[in-house]
Amino acid sequence: MRGGRDARPPKTSTMTDPDQIARVLQRLAEQRISEAMEAGAFDNLAGMGRPLADLDEPYDEMWWVRKWLSRERNGDFERQPGDKRYHRIAAVETVRMTERKA
Repeated sequence: MRGGRDARPPKTSTMTDPDQIARVLQRLAEQRISEAMEAGAFDNLAGMGRPLADLDEPYDEMWWVRKWLSRERNGDFERQPGDKRYHRIAAVETVRMTERKA
């Protein structure tokens, strides 16, 4: 019975299968990367041709905190108790001191 009350709506494509979603996202990522490469978005990146820093160092869970502290300390940054960054750094340094004692 075509077009009658019992007619079912056409099947629409719903992506509920995780494998199908992963494939679509993979294709999209590859397409975007290819487009960026063609546009030259990856040309002249900082550090191009140099080895990755700290590649031979042992794994450190707090690596990002140490890098952040290093960047903060090397800038024109003065610790003042009213500054929000002061409290963040103080908290991180407390964690570091606790780690050293453990």
